[in-house]
Amino acid sequence: MRWVRFVLSIASIVRLLATLVMLSASLGQAQVETDLTPPPVMAVPAEPPADQPEAPSFLQRCFAVPGQVWIPTVGGRYYAVNPATSSAPLSSFHTAQPVGSPGSGPSAPSGGSSGGGGSIDGKALLVLAVVIVAALPVIVYAVDSDAPAVVEQRFHCPSFGFDAVGGVDLGDSVGPAGSGSGRFTFGIGYFGSDFQFDLSAGSINAWSGHLLLRILPKSHLEPNLAFGFRTMSLGGRTRSGLEVGVPHRYVLWREGLRQFSIELRPTFMFGLGSFDVGLEAALLIPLVEPIHLRAGGKVQSFGNEVIGGFNAGLSFSL
Repeated sequence: MRWVRFVLSIASIVRLLATLVMLSASLGQAQVETDLTPPPVMAVPAEPPADQPEAPSFLQRCFAVPGQVWIPTVGGRYYAVNPATSSAPLSSFHTAQPVGSPGSGPSAPSGGSSGGGGSIDGKALLVLAVVIVAALPVIVYAVDSDAPAVVEQRFHCPSFGFDAVGGVDLGDSVGPAGSGSGRFTFGIGYFGSDFQFDLSAGSINAWSGHLLLRILPKSHLEPNLAFGFRTMSLGGRTRSGLEVGVPHRYVLWREGLRQFSIELRPTFMFGLGSFDVGLEAALLIPLVEPIHLRAGGKVQSFGNEVIGGFNAGLSFSL
C-alpha cells in the first residue's frame, strides 16, 4: 500500500506541473498578442496648417496686388512675406534665385512741343543738361543699397506699363499749343521694349520705338538704357535718326511697389547730318499700387530750335 500511495503522489505532482506549464504558455501568448497590436490610427487633417509653406501660382508671384514677396524653400514651395513689414533686400531672406516688381521698362522721352525761335546757345545748354542727367545715375548706382525683395522679384517677372499725359507746349514762333503723349512698355528681367507717340495740333508730332537694357534696380534708383529710332515732324519738316537714352527713376519713398519718385529721360538722337537731344522729367505720385499720378515737363531740340512744355496724366504699371 505504501508504494501505491507514493505512485499516486508522484502522479498528482506531474499533473500539477503540467497545469502550471499550460497556464504559463497561455499567459505568454496573450502577452505577445498584446505587444503586436498596432497603435490606433490618428486622423490626418485635410488641409495643411496655415503656417506651412504654400505653392503660389504664376499670377500670385508676378501680378499680386499688393505685391508679395515669395521666399523659395526646399521642395519647390515658398514662404510668403508681407513687403510692407520689411524693406530688406531679397538676399537677406534667401540665397536662391529670385522668382520673379513693377518693373516697368522706361522708354525714350518724347519730343512733342510747339515750335519756337530757339538759339544755338540754348541748344548747347540743353545738350550740357542732358549729358549731366544721363551721367548722374552711374554715380548713384555705385553707392546705393540693394532694392527691397518685392522690387527685385517683380523685376524678373513680365511687366507691362502704359503712360498717358496731356498738356501744353510752348514756343516763340507758334505760341501755346495743346499736346498729348502715350507710351507702352514691356519688360522681363534684363530686357524690354517700348513704343511712344506724341501728337499736337501746332507742335512736334513724333513716334519712337526702343529696345531696353534693364539694369537691376537699387533701393533708390531704377536705371535703364534705351536703343532705338525716332522720327519728328514740325511745320512740314521731318528729322529722323537713331536714338540712345538713359531713362531712369529716383525713388524718394516706397511702400511695397508703390513709390514716390522722380523720373528722368535724357535722349540723344543721331540722324544724317543732324543731332538732337531731349529731356523729359516727371514726378510720380502713388494713388493705388498699379496707378501713379504723373506731372512734369519736357524740353526737345528740333535743329537749332528748343521747344518746351508741361503735361500731366496717369501711369499704369503691372
